[in-house]
Amino acid sequence: MNFYNLYRWILLGITLYNLGNVLLTALEYRQYYEKLPLKLRHYLQQKTARILGEKMNTYKKELWVNFGLLLLLISLNGISFMI
Repeated sequence: MNFYNLYRWILLGITLYNLGNVLLTALEYRQYYEKLPLKLRHYLQQKTARILGEKMNTYKKELWVNFGLLLLLISLNGISFMI
């Protein structure tokens, strides 16, 4: 096992650990979100959707470029694992 493979496995471990933390935090705060009044929940959902929509429209080209590069990176890593 060379250092590059070790580095990739460490990054995968860190990524999975952080993904687990995000999921646990979301589940932890879900109970507080459900206690909010219905009007406040709808307001937060609409405001979040509007903010994300504006940001995505503003940076649409950059998002597509980054998405393409991410797919390229994933495919190259998959090919590298197969070799």
